[in-house]
Amino acid sequence: MSDETVTPELQLNEMVAEWPIPDTAHRTKVLHAGLLAAVDQGYNPLHLAALALGPIVSRLGSMEVELTEARARIAALEAAIATRRD
Repeated sequence: MSDETVTPELQLNEMVAEWPIPDTAHRTKVLHAGLLAAVDQGYNPLHLAALALGPIVSRLGSMEVELTEARARIAALEAAIATRRD
């Protein structure tokens, strides 16, 4: 066993730092950086969950609206194509 002391904060920091974030996911990168900063400042892991959940739920809501709008646009395009074929 190693003589190194591994604190929960260090493990949490390493875990959060290793999350794979796509290069083009700019909003997610901002959230990730904020969580890493909070870990570095010693925030309680339960508080980190609360810090992360708000933006995640908000973004999920936005994505749901965007998906609904995209489906409506796709349906309109398919209808337009169908009328041109007739």
